[in-house]
Amino acid sequence: MSFLREIIEEITEAFLVEAVRLGKFDLGHFRFLPDLVTVNEYPNGKLQFLGHGSSRNTWVFSSGKVLKAAYNDAGIAQNEQELKIAQMPEVSDIVTKIYDYDRDGNKWLISEIVRPLSGFQEFESLAGISFPAFKDFLQEWSRGNHTTPDEMFDDLIENQEMKLEDINPRNVQAINAIKRRLLDYRATRNNPFLRKMLVLISKGLLPGDLANWDLSDNSSSVSHYGKSGDGRIVLMDYGFSDDVYRGHYKSAASVSPPSEDIYGV
Repeated sequence: MSFLREIIEEITEAFLVEAVRLGKFDLGHFRFLPDLVTVNEYPNGKLQFLGHGSSRNTWVFSSGKVLKAAYNDAGIAQNEQELKIAQMPEVSDIVTKIYDYDRDGNKWLISEIVRPLSGFQEFESLAGISFPAFKDFLQEWSRGNHTTPDEMFDDLIENQEMKLEDINPRNVQAINAIKRRLLDYRATRNNPFLRKMLVLISKGLLPGDLANWDLSDNSSSVSHYGKSGDGRIVLMDYGFSDDVYRGHYKSAASVSPPSEDIYGV
């Protein structure tokens, strides 16, 4: 994502306006391209290439939009998932907007381009919740042991309070970690961004992907989040659902979140 951030920052309005004025990219022609090969070949040399993931290529389409084109079946499935979520009123303001899409097979979509977040501090400033607490809530909600978010919050707070009562009073580091967690839990249980992210998990998105867990070292990052032009924190890539994982990735690798405690307890 650092590469993506650098490219976005280097792109100037003048370049984008000139590219559109020259008419190098014909959207009307692009709509009728018949397959994934031609869909991925046509933008090259006409639009600024941003990069690629496991299933999609990405180009700058205009000053505020990005073109995502699938290059395999997994990419088509992710496009379908993003389109479905973007049309849900209850979460549409925390994901990048979709302005246009392929109506004949979901081979591509045009979505909002946003600036990737600089780090955990900016995430907390925009989301109003610390990333460790955010990650905890996502992981716990995904287990499916609670019928409502409020029930989950109550159980998590009670669990930490019990730990605090039972812990060795000489273990200052652990006591402070639990107190930090309790402060986070109590302060953010009604956080609107968090509540909407829990809805996304209920719709099948994977917490390990939303928190960008790296299973090799149990680290996380905010690389899947960005800041929109109107100041919103948004999820940039939201096509990796449980159905997509099981249908296209499960045999290749596991994406189950690790159980290690990120607060240090």
